[in-house]
Amino acid sequence: MRNHILALLLALMAVGLTGCGDSNDYNQVSGQQGNPIAPGPSPTPTPSGDAFIRVAQLADTQTDVDVLLNGVQVLTAAEQTDATAYRQVTPGANRIQVRATGTTTDLLDVTQTVAANSHNTFVVIGTNTNPQVPTQRISGLRLLALVDSITPLRAGISVRFANIVPFEETEDATLTTPEGEVLAGPVSYGQATTYRDFTSALDFDFVQVRFGEEYINYETEEGTNQNIFDTLAAALNNQPGNLTVFFGYDDDFNLPGFVLIDRGTNSSEVYVFEQQRR
Repeated sequence: MRNHILALLLALMAVGLTGCGDSNDYNQVSGQQGNPIAPGPSPTPTPSGDAFIRVAQLADTQTDVDVLLNGVQVLTAAEQTDATAYRQVTPGANRIQVRATGTTTDLLDVTQTVAANSHNTFVVIGTNTNPQVPTQRISGLRLLALVDSITPLRAGISVRFANIVPFEETEDATLTTPEGEVLAGPVSYGQATTYRDFTSALDFDFVQVRFGEEYINYETEEGTNQNIFDTLAAALNNQPGNLTVFFGYDDDFNLPGFVLIDRGTNSSEVYVFEQQRR
């Protein structure tokens, strides 16, 4: 049964075969609790006692959605690649609601506690579409809560890797170089790794996501045909910085890579990298 389902999934995703990397550097996100992403604004903001929240909509939904933060609508008719900039909030409990656009019924309603002088990214993940692979789809929307470090962690580029693909067959995904060197992972659905050094990846034109014996290459930015590393270097102004890479899913059975730059500037931009077709 597993082989039959995996064959169907791989046919839809058009992936190739190779070996897998092995690492164990993740911090599990349990339910609607989370762990960090890290922005690196320049200059580093002076602590004010307030907290900051950014919200990204990366879920596969049947319709566009509206997102509310503490009762204020911060995303309107949001598609799967929309995010807010960091918004100043009061430390403590903060409420995030997700609704189908134009309705008042919550698809997701979660309260998260944030600390003073912290930067946080809340990511809407999951799916509320009609499942076409019922035994593999993990239904329902969830919130992945990430606490962000706002300064570069090293002289080069650091990467955090999150798995937001709601399929059993893509558990334990690992971000690697084409030669199989583990950059971050493995992580299962709804989990994110700690930051890892991304420098060695820059020697190549693409990176891979591996799960089991399968892999997917990521090389170009969606809609531009620009190389992944050229795009990220330009977004970082060729300066040190931290990235969060999301191994994602869309309603066309693609597995795109969603990337956020973890800093004050460019914080609302979601970069989408296409899986390499074979």
